Amino acid sequence: MENPKASPEECWGDHHNTSIDKFMKIDAHVIGIRGHAQSEVAAQRCIISSDAVKNDFVVRPVEYFGLSRHPYVTKNRPARIACAMSHYFLWEKCSNQDETFLILEHDAKFIRRLDIDWMGNFDILGINNPLGATRKANLFQAKVQANLAEYQDVPWIDNKKVPQGLAGNSAYLMTPRGARKMIGLVDDNMKAHVITIQDMDESVEVAERCIQSAEKFGTEVEFFKATTPKDDPVAIFKKERLSPRYFSTKFSRRNNVLSCFLSHYFSWHKCLRDNEPTLILEHDALFVGAIPDILHKIGTYDIINFGKPSYGKYVIPKPGLVRLVSKWHLPGAHAYMITPKAAELLITAAKCRAEAADIFISNRRFPDRVGEYSPWPVEVDDSFSTVQHEVGCRSKHNMGPDFKII
Repeated sequence: MENPKASPEECWGDHHNTSIDKFMKIDAHVIGIRGHAQSEVAAQRCIISSDAVKNDFVVRPVEYFGLSRHPYVTKNRPARIACAMSHYFLWEKCSNQDETFLILEHDAKFIRRLDIDWMGNFDILGINNPLGATRKANLFQAKVQANLAEYQDVPWIDNKKVPQGLAGNSAYLMTPRGARKMIGLVDDNMKAHVITIQDMDESVEVAERCIQSAEKFGTEVEFFKATTPKDDPVAIFKKERLSPRYFSTKFSRRNNVLSCFLSHYFSWHKCLRDNEPTLILEHDALFVGAIPDILHKIGTYDIINFGKPSYGKYVIPKPGLVRLVSKWHLPGAHAYMITPKAAELLITAAKCRAEAADIFISNRRFPDRVGEYSPWPVEVDDSFSTVQHEVGCRSKHNMGPDFKII
């Protein structure tokens, strides 16, 4: 970030004959340091420069302040962190408002009107002159100018092993999808996988749908191979020193419900091996919202349900992170997060009394360790069952004429 005393960054845009209002709505914000006279003056100068070139949007000062007064003062880590958080908060706002944002730092200055009707295939588009804004700025600019494409990838200015970012963060456009991707990268301390029956087309299809819906909200999900009746779950139970005694067949097929439990059981083992919080999903899970950034609250609960109850009566919890109240046990095991500590507890408890995964994870068995986030960001959208028999499907699913029991 440049010192406010220095020459402001020049923002440039590609010229089109079309009006920005007609094609793309932009919400523009400039970041400054509240209470810092030079920064406030620079931010106001940025706003005035935008008005002077008659942009079709209004640049507003943001509510978050914390830019560094000097460029790249490595020893001043709090200032660097504050600067990053100013951008991060705007990414969150961009994602929540579902609008394209123009993010400016206080030393940005418009030298001509920004007319842009779309962003090509990019979710983040830098629009500031690289000179004075980044290292090897002359090389950066030369490579951009040599490329005749109107929209282009950020050029490589170093060895290919070193990724190149924008030419500073003085001025860039960001779509809501781009914001969610960046938030996901910042919050990438939580792994996520979806349990998938890999030799069943229906399971793979809905699991892919789950992954795509998660991506829209900034969560990267990988496949996790399910245990199936073909794997001989009774033999696996014996090998793992688990007892199938408490698995009811009132709603479920025996080998199928045992296989489902083992899929979760081995997911807990993976969490323990990876030693990272893990979001466990079943193949018919569908994201309808973003997983909130609550890893800093992990000490409060070791298990957190993110899934809307998929069957029966339930209580709607208060918004935010609360103790599990929708049911006395997980309201379906289609979306929940566990810590490595919880994984170890679950594995140990399973040796004593294993049950269907959603019943097994309960307030009774793990008092004060199971939380729930509301509004639920994940729902179930199922058209078939790999666990329940017909009685179970009629009790737990909206079993229409197209519903399958597989």
